Amino acid sequence: MGVEGVTDVCDDFVTGLVQEALIDAEDHPEGFAPFGAVLYMDGTDLVNDYQAGDPDAALRLARSELSQVGDWARCVAMVWNGAAHTFDGDGEAVYAEVYELGRPQGRIVAMGYRRDQWGILPTGQIASVEEATDPIVALRVDLVRRHLDEWAADNREDLRLFVEQLNADVQGFYDQREAYMRAFDDDPRTSQPLLEDWLSGFSYGRLDREDAVALLAPVARYVAEVLIRLHAARWDVTVDDAGVCHVLVVDGDDGRLHQIDPYAFVAEYGNAPLPPLSTILQRATDLVHR
Repeated sequence: MGVEGVTDVCDDFVTGLVQEALIDAEDHPEGFAPFGAVLYMDGTDLVNDYQAGDPDAALRLARSELSQVGDWARCVAMVWNGAAHTFDGDGEAVYAEVYELGRPQGRIVAMGYRRDQWGILPTGQIASVEEATDPIVALRVDLVRRHLDEWAADNREDLRLFVEQLNADVQGFYDQREAYMRAFDDDPRTSQPLLEDWLSGFSYGRLDREDAVALLAPVARYVAEVLIRLHAARWDVTVDDAGVCHVLVVDGDDGRLHQIDPYAFVAEYGNAPLPPLSTILQRATDLVHR
């Protein structure tokens, strides 16, 4: 199905469920009963039909039951059929909401189909239907940690791509990008002048927290990369007032473990004149070595 934001294992799982649902749709032109499914960590799965006169009530029941699965589950999904509206006109589709435990969001996807005298013909995945949904299973630290290595790799790659683009914009050509990126890989602080110049184009001082987090995300990633590369920081997951979040942890000079959420940390600068990046980085370093 090509579900965004899940592993291939979970994508294969929901693809199989949709294929089964297409068979159900062919056997039951009046509409098949919604069903829920669980993929376990050992590769086994469980499917449960929800026979109810009200499909919406059946889906609410499915969501409620799936929300209670234990941490031995890898992925859960709900599948149903209904009308579909595309640029080709009205039709039908199999819908699936899939959620991989520990992810910040689930996804709804749809496979369109049409009926003819020979049965059902799938018409392809409907891109306009894809949307993010709230987690079916509540986020917990142990579940989010399942994806910690992926989080760390994505965080660094986002920064690396951003720095590469800044280099290209400043230099106006890509001929020396490998040399620039080798320097970044050796020491991320080589990118600091580029980031400083980029930040100078923004007027900070009256941003709400959400806007500050979004605009200052490259700064948060830069702070994280320097702390990881030069101060032996490592990513972990914890719970704060806002819920489950990613933090960097460092073995402090005092023998205790110190942590910092780089995104929340840099968001503090959204409502004040932005100091030099070196000042922001030094304060972050002081916090984890206090």
